[in-house]
Amino acid sequence: MNAMIFKMISFISIIIIGYAIKRAGVVKESDGVMLSHIVMKVTLPAFLITATNGITLSWGLVPYIFLGLAGPFVVNGVAYLINRKEPGNIRAISMINASGYNNGLFLMPIVSGIFPTWAIMYLIFFDIGNSLMVFGGNNALALAQINKSGGSLIRQIIGHCVRSIPFMTYFFMIALGLLGIVLPTRVIDIAAIPAAANSFLCMALIGIKLNFTLDKAALKSVFKTLVAKYAGNLAILALFMVLPIESTAKLIIALALVTPTPVIAVIYSIAIDAKSKVPPIVATLSTLISLILMMGLLVIFG
Repeated sequence: MNAMIFKMISFISIIIIGYAIKRAGVVKESDGVMLSHIVMKVTLPAFLITATNGITLSWGLVPYIFLGLAGPFVVNGVAYLINRKEPGNIRAISMINASGYNNGLFLMPIVSGIFPTWAIMYLIFFDIGNSLMVFGGNNALALAQINKSGGSLIRQIIGHCVRSIPFMTYFFMIALGLLGIVLPTRVIDIAAIPAAANSFLCMALIGIKLNFTLDKAALKSVFKTLVAKYAGNLAILALFMVLPIESTAKLIIALALVTPTPVIAVIYSIAIDAKSKVPPIVATLSTLISLILMMGLLVIFG
């Protein structure tokens, strides 16, 4: 639990730093667009390479992939229903910020420090399905709300995933893991340099985009997005808890289901509406809400 609290405090501190340097005039809010490109195309792929290199994967855990896929689909549906009367761009941003799980950046380091290596496999397989949605599926569903996509939904999702550098990096590393191939140490040493900057840049980006002068419409959208995220995921969690699954797996997946909004959602939201104040507020508040829920789960599981 101490590791989780420290991680939360670290993330929030960096968000505050990002907000402070914006207020001081060191950077402008518009710089967040450039920063998002650096994260998407450099630091996040590097982080995924270093985090997954050398991991041995088991085919017996494949069902967790489908759980990681199903969760975001359910939450997208909840967000759509709650926002069905809102304009397309508001509906899109709410959907993309409500769904998906912050596993790689947030939960993976915590799980690695608390659980044995074999237990981390549950999270990795869950995150394969989650990544399919976070790096492609959620964006396709969101863009469909503003008529920026054409063709079948499956084709849209595949198209977004193929064009996503983080997803293709993750897919490549998972394939290497299944084949038992490990990248050379020198390659990992090079990737580790930008990977080390990923957490800081992601949290700083939220701080730079953070704006507390919300109008009534934005405040309403923040509320609806958080309700969709946590109502949907807590409903999934309640159903998941009754399944006959090993207790360690239950705890790890339960923690994954209540993780904060993925930072990538803020980046994709910038492409939909760079002026929206909703994504960084949702990301910040979800970090605090998730801390409370995750601590509660650890207490419940003992």
